[in-house]
Amino acid sequence: MPTMWVPEATLDTIKLISKNKHVGEIIIIDNAPELNMSVEGIDKVTYIRESTNTFVNPAWNKGVRLAKYDKIFLASDDVITDWSILDILYPYITEEIGIIGPSDVCWDPRKTTENGVVEFEVIGYRPPCYGCAMFFHKNSYTPIPEEIKVHYGDDWIFNKSNKPNLHFRNWMFSGESEQTSGKAEFNEVKNQDRINYTNLIK
Repeated sequence: MPTMWVPEATLDTIKLISKNKHVGEIIIIDNAPELNMSVEGIDKVTYIRESTNTFVNPAWNKGVRLAKYDKIFLASDDVITDWSILDILYPYITEEIGIIGPSDVCWDPRKTTENGVVEFEVIGYRPPCYGCAMFFHKNSYTPIPEEIKVHYGDDWIFNKSNKPNLHFRNWMFSGESEQTSGKAEFNEVKNQDRINYTNLIK
């Protein structure tokens, strides 16, 4: 989980995830060292305080590279859900499957009002908000080029997978997305990301 600690619930989210029996390690990459935040006392946390903001996609690469376990969850710090979803997804994260993420309807309370029997479907395109919570086996991950810093990392991971990618329904997610990356200070970086991604994905 890369973070700059913008969402107020970030620490609570880390604590909730740490309590899940399937979580062996939580790698927190702190891209706001000036805040002097602390995760002391939270179980299973490997804490990396960067000297400066390394941005989202390089942090994802670092986290996957350093992970002690093969089953990976790339978590956004602004996502809120019932984290028992980890129990449901755990057996599906295998070397035979590519990337798993929530369907766009998981974010729509008109279509998903309560958690139910999760349905999986192979999908050929990346749905909106898919990158807020992605699950995969370490061998299904293609490192994101360092030239792509904030946006398009989820597109890269999804489109570079040569295995079936899945999305799932009937599980509610919430939270205000892009609380950090949506800030105006990152607009120039994101514009360059679009150019770099377009050139590199060819």
